[in-house]
Amino acid sequence: MKLKSLCRLAIVLAAVLISCSKDDETDIIANPGKFCLISERIMGQSKIVYAYDNQGRIIQKTDYYKDEKGGEERIVYGADKITISFFDNEGNRQSNDVVWNIEGNEASSGVRIIDDFIDEFSGVKRVFDTEGYLIEETRTFELRECVAGCFENNTDIVVSYNYENGNLVSEDIVETSYVVVYNEIGELVDQSTDIKKYSKEYEYYEELLNKQNNLKLLSGKSNKNLIKTIIEKDDAGNLISFNNYSYELNEDGYVVKTDNYITPIAYKYLCN
Repeated sequence: MKLKSLCRLAIVLAAVLISCSKDDETDIIANPGKFCLISERIMGQSKIVYAYDNQGRIIQKTDYYKDEKGGEERIVYGADKITISFFDNEGNRQSNDVVWNIEGNEASSGVRIIDDFIDEFSGVKRVFDTEGYLIEETRTFELRECVAGCFENNTDIVVSYNYENGNLVSEDIVETSYVVVYNEIGELVDQSTDIKKYSKEYEYYEELLNKQNNLKLLSGKSNKNLIKTIIEKDDAGNLISFNNYSYELNEDGYVVKTDNYITPIAYKYLCN
């Protein structure tokens, strides 16, 4: 297989990428020949059930609450795009499809909504390195509303991801908002620019390998180890949030429960 195909495969198959082990006797690998994919993600009375194709890619996500079926996402993979369709609990199509276009090491998606007074756009662009790790994401939100005059609010959020030893160690986030106001004859009334910067830092359990497949579409290669702590700070270094994570593993080293002391999450698996 050519290198270009391998890179694309690393991006598209985000649901099947798992971490490699290291030569360390403390690593948990009870059965290295056993391979499992998450079949259910359970939070309280809510759960998401996942279905996969024969390449290990997520093709369907179904929401349940108190065992009653809710909405459903169906995912179709093409040579250079991924299409996500949305359905209600009776199988009726809901809203517009979301299409991810893939070109080289980049993936992008955007949705525009236009009515009598509002022109609204939201889009995402992700860039991956040659190993399949997500290294940059740009989220764009544009709003233009015209009634008596026009109001424009455009926001760009750029996230840079930094890795060490197969783990995401930090995120640098820059959020830039532009606001422009025109009167009814098109004259500029007001404009402003606001820039916010903040960061996230990650710590890991070195002795615990991350064997879970990625549930977020096109999020890149998984971390090698399980996350221990996430610390969020503003540009001045002031603490915004601090979360600790603990895990319960089964005999094969797969996470069956994770807890950040706010919302415990349980997992079930399909294994070979």
